[in-house]
Amino acid sequence: MTEIEVPGPEPDWQPATQPPYDTGRNPAYQYSVWEHHAPLFQMIGVLALPVQPVAQRLRLHVERSWDGLDELDVVLFRLKGFSFAISKHDGNPVGVSFVWLTQPHEQADKALDTLLEVVGIGEDAVAFRGDAHEAPAERTATAHRASNTCTATLTGHAGLVLSVAIAPDGNWLATGGRDGVVCIWDRVSGACTATLTGHTGRVLSMAIAPDGTWLATADGDAAVRIWDRTSGACTATLTGTSQLRSVVIAPDGTWLATGCRDGAVRIWDRASGACTATLTGHRGPVKSAAIAPDGTWLATTGDDGTLRIWNVQRREVAAVARAEGGLHSCAWGSDHELAVGGARGLYLYKLLT
Repeated sequence: MTEIEVPGPEPDWQPATQPPYDTGRNPAYQYSVWEHHAPLFQMIGVLALPVQPVAQRLRLHVERSWDGLDELDVVLFRLKGFSFAISKHDGNPVGVSFVWLTQPHEQADKALDTLLEVVGIGEDAVAFRGDAHEAPAERTATAHRASNTCTATLTGHAGLVLSVAIAPDGNWLATGGRDGVVCIWDRVSGACTATLTGHTGRVLSMAIAPDGTWLATADGDAAVRIWDRTSGACTATLTGTSQLRSVVIAPDGTWLATGCRDGAVRIWDRASGACTATLTGHRGPVKSAAIAPDGTWLATTGDDGTLRIWNVQRREVAAVARAEGGLHSCAWGSDHELAVGGARGLYLYKLLT
């Protein structure tokens, strides 16, 4: 790909973080914070260049932030009547950035053209126009059988679908979205049988109890909500001190574990809702957690590139494995076999006891 050259700032442009604004000098002015404004934005395109050259041109300060999914570099700014954000997640390809807009999508082309004109770059800098996340699979839950045939497309969320869990009996499933809503679906009819509301942030993870009578959902605002499957009522809220990335339920249903942005893994008692232990060791967000089928081991993975195996009874780490790049998911195949997905591939581990 040809490298896109971005002009430097005009000599009389003041930093976009400082007034006066709209004086005919720097046409942009900056605001923050992405963590609070992210739900307001919709993607309108992908640029074939990093965030930094555009930020330098408009004299913007690049923030290091978090959106409930990953760490990212981002700038938020107003430009000729449009509210933009340009971001680059740690997991995104090198040399590209995403352009976001708060206005409706019918203004997307005009807004993107305005950005290109002010920055001084051409259409060759645009890798993609539109929402790269807008594919139907992102806004819907799609069911597949072993034949690789799509048997149903479940539509209902007003935004990205970020989490899904299937009931133990296979007759229903739950999905969580960027809209903060939890939807319960009948597997056979594909109908949404319940809509659970109450989260104030995006629903990033969920788990269904082994007996299928309740489920736990975690959002980006440090809360786990416990829902009764039959009534749809929220029966408990477990509130922590850090944004949550994952939640899992023990095989006997008596306790839960959450992985948090602050690197901690917290154990919760199901009956009392109390946090009974905080396990520390990860140096960065805990992206996933999984409990062994016999309930004796808890596996967690994180952005620090480590897999940690915790002895649940002793509340201590039993083993640590390291990989290059972040580790984003893990799943037990048996009591002592574990699959881990990361930035560089899939890893298979066998726990020796």
